[in-house]
Amino acid sequence: MRLRTVAKIIFTTLALLGSLEAGASTTVPRTQPRRIVMAIGVNKFDDDKFKDVNFAAKDARDVTDALMKKAKPSFDKEILVSSDTTSDGRVPLGELREAMAKVEAANLREDDTVVIYLSTHGTVLRHPDGMVRRHILVSDSQSQNLAASSLAFDELTMWFKGLRSRKKALVLAFCYSGVGRSVLTPNMLMEVARLRGGFFTEPDIEVAEGSVILAASGWQEPARESPVLQNEVYTHFLVKGFEHGDTNGDGAVSITEAHAYATDGTAVFTRNEQNPSAISEIKGRDPIIINGTPSRTRNALLFAGYSQYRSLEARWNGRSLGVLSRGISLPEGRGKLVIIDPSTSRVVASKVAAVQAGEEYLVTDFLAPRQSHFVSAGVGLFEEVGGRSRRRLMPERTVGLDIRYDWNEAFFNDLIGLQLGFLAAPPIEETIEVAGLSFRQKRSSYLMLLGLTSSWKLSSLSSIPEPPSGQLKAPFVWDTSLVAGAGPSLLCLERTIDSEAFKRKRQKGCMAGAHVSTGVSTYMPTLRMTTDLSFMGLVNRNPVADSNDNGNRGASAGSSTRTHWTPSWGASARLGFALK
Repeated sequence: MRLRTVAKIIFTTLALLGSLEAGASTTVPRTQPRRIVMAIGVNKFDDDKFKDVNFAAKDARDVTDALMKKAKPSFDKEILVSSDTTSDGRVPLGELREAMAKVEAANLREDDTVVIYLSTHGTVLRHPDGMVRRHILVSDSQSQNLAASSLAFDELTMWFKGLRSRKKALVLAFCYSGVGRSVLTPNMLMEVARLRGGFFTEPDIEVAEGSVILAASGWQEPARESPVLQNEVYTHFLVKGFEHGDTNGDGAVSITEAHAYATDGTAVFTRNEQNPSAISEIKGRDPIIINGTPSRTRNALLFAGYSQYRSLEARWNGRSLGVLSRGISLPEGRGKLVIIDPSTSRVVASKVAAVQAGEEYLVTDFLAPRQSHFVSAGVGLFEEVGGRSRRRLMPERTVGLDIRYDWNEAFFNDLIGLQLGFLAAPPIEETIEVAGLSFRQKRSSYLMLLGLTSSWKLSSLSSIPEPPSGQLKAPFVWDTSLVAGAGPSLLCLERTIDSEAFKRKRQKGCMAGAHVSTGVSTYMPTLRMTTDLSFMGLVNRNPVADSNDNGNRGASAGSSTRTHWTPSWGASARLGFALK
């Protein structure tokens, strides 16, 4: 009996431990990605210099309600900290950081969807290193000790970038303009005035793949509250966009679609005084779905991104798709995309685009300043490859002036270019070898190329920053492409041989052939920098290459017409300018 009792105790203990272990294994790992929303709304501020906000707490609640209660599938993790959720109506810095830590703890997978929303005041502060930086105010922020009592904007963006999720959005419902949802002390107003407006540009933020940062206004504009809407204006339309922003009709709303919907509504409501902005690298990325389940047949989407582009018209294969104010649905595949400024009828961009269903694109991806006609000049070289022909014909490497004309146009669903090239080399004095004998010659060379080219954009080597307010072009952009081409080539030689062994001391002739080339071109508003490498095969049936086969046999040398295949390579570096 005693042994049986002991056995029961051991069996029960092992079973209990096994169930505990099994329970732990079912609660820790997750087989499904989470949908997490953190919303912060700060209405009250302790410091009298910071005016209370009316609707920040309601903004935060409206965002979480839209995502937790109305979105399908709904978000399953809510972290809400606002003046309505705390006993004293305060949201101190410590509680904000606790909320950020909870997001980190909940975000365990890369495929989690994370939305971070902040509604409060923004301000700026001069740091000991002399730099003026952005800060985010909370209830216990003190104007005399902002560095320690507020959240630095850089800290927020670094934390956001470090989240494990690759589908995350940061929404900022405040500004730094000194009006609306921002607070600048008199000293800071003077500091910002000294910056002459350069401070109020899009901050230089490296956005991680799969992440979007949305701002309620342009970086030099106010973010305003509205008693009529009972919200910050952008937030009101963003929440509506979560439900009604399906631009491509696929049954789902992405964060970019909702932002485009809110941008259009905000601009109309404020009469263009507040124009939301976005910092995102969304090209080629699966969109962050907020509401609904996208169908498999959904189209691609093209968005303005910046307020300057909202009025531009897009045409796809000659058919107008409308203006970019709320985004445009593009059919999958390759086609000719033309962007037009309706106010001037000017073609802003015309190029071939390859888009994939379900992906989202910014119009800036297609606004690189490539022109149709370019003339360029630089240094070029070519050299024969091989022994016998090289020693008797062109033993020295040829270096000269390389001039090119390039014409590029988008047609047949591709970007095709026509290139004309001419390389002229100054006279070279060199020694040639024929039949074991050496002779001196003076040679001039001319190389002519004609080719068709095609190019592919290298996004990692291109940059299109935010343009100044009211302008369609950024002050300095560049678009780098890989270029490949092929076509006929013609090499002409003229040489004088210092030897009585040759019947004709002065000889002229040309060799025809073909070439292939590859290189990299960087396009700027009116300039183009190009480096390329080419390989040529030249066929010679002209006496200029064979006249010295018989060396000092003199008369018979000039009549040789045997065919030679002459492989060569060349390289070029050029700087060009656009022809208007």
